[in-house]
Amino acid sequence: MAAVQRAILDCLGWLGYGQEEALPVRPPQQTAGMMTRAEPVTEQPRPRLISGVVGADMRDIALGPLNALRHIQPSNSAYRVSSVFLSSCLALLGWRIQASGVMHIPREGKMIFAMNHASNWDSIVVTFTLAQVSNFCKTNPLSFAAKQELFQIPGLAYLLTAMEQIPTGRQANPEAFLQEVKERLQTGQLGFFPEGSRTPDHHLHRLKTGMIRVAIDRWDEGGYPRGDTQLIPVGIIGLADGPPEWSTPRCCGRDIEVKFARPTTIDQLVASFKQIDALTLGDCFSEWSGADPENTLLRQLSEDQHPKSLLERKLNSDNSSEKQAARRILERWLAQKFAQILAQTSGQDYVGTYAKIYPKKSGANSHLKRD
Repeated sequence: MAAVQRAILDCLGWLGYGQEEALPVRPPQQTAGMMTRAEPVTEQPRPRLISGVVGADMRDIALGPLNALRHIQPSNSAYRVSSVFLSSCLALLGWRIQASGVMHIPREGKMIFAMNHASNWDSIVVTFTLAQVSNFCKTNPLSFAAKQELFQIPGLAYLLTAMEQIPTGRQANPEAFLQEVKERLQTGQLGFFPEGSRTPDHHLHRLKTGMIRVAIDRWDEGGYPRGDTQLIPVGIIGLADGPPEWSTPRCCGRDIEVKFARPTTIDQLVASFKQIDALTLGDCFSEWSGADPENTLLRQLSEDQHPKSLLERKLNSDNSSEKQAARRILERWLAQKFAQILAQTSGQDYVGTYAKIYPKKSGANSHLKRD
């Protein structure tokens, strides 16, 4: 009988019942011939944050099909069906997700959640987390940019389409893609992996500038970008596992932490750029020029004693090619500044090289390599 009861409780826990543990109750005490009323014992849960930073805004994320139905409530019914399936998979794997820094999540407005990317499960874990810690994200789920090849896999293509993911190819037209993403941002929020590829080597790599370009609303008369979209750094801790060739954890019972940091905007990043001194900026441009010797403007900036003034002149140049080149360099600096914030959030070391794209391999073990 005890075994049957245990099995029933396990099934209920997987479905989502009993996720919130009841407080223990003290046994009644008898004093002076009178029986006192039993009172609950208030016990503080033991923190298990991977990063070791304990705060008052920690949340345990409940998994299972009923929890998916309870917390994810978009108008798209196919999205809910996909969420139930995926949340059930995580519950069966025994994964435990905990969120920290949820006080930094805005309650409304245009939002871009930018996160490190070590696993194929990153977007799913963050989606379920936000659905339980943000009322706005409960009814307005995240849209991620996913590579076009994933939409060609039967079954997975249905899940990605149902969860409103945006297909993109590494050789796709970047301007057309950016326009589509900007339009999607007007009606919801976006999830970005600014590294551009999975990086399970425990390092944060150089960020692509696409996220910065999406967050820019306009360029002002002084040549600087403006934008009030809130960029929220998100560190995913506990999903990277094994050699770099592996992109998915190989064992059950994972402890995962999703850590949110204080949001920033394009306006705030530009303000940081305006405050940087000429020597530091010149060293930065010199490093970039050494890695990209064909870039004429970078070489000029690295050799000039006042690189910021030179860049400002190029930003306001009547020559469209010079202006575009200057904008790309400024966008790269803004991306690097945000990368420093993201590295602090995820606890990773920042390296100034792009993430490695592993080539596909044929043969029986081709599924072990990243594509």
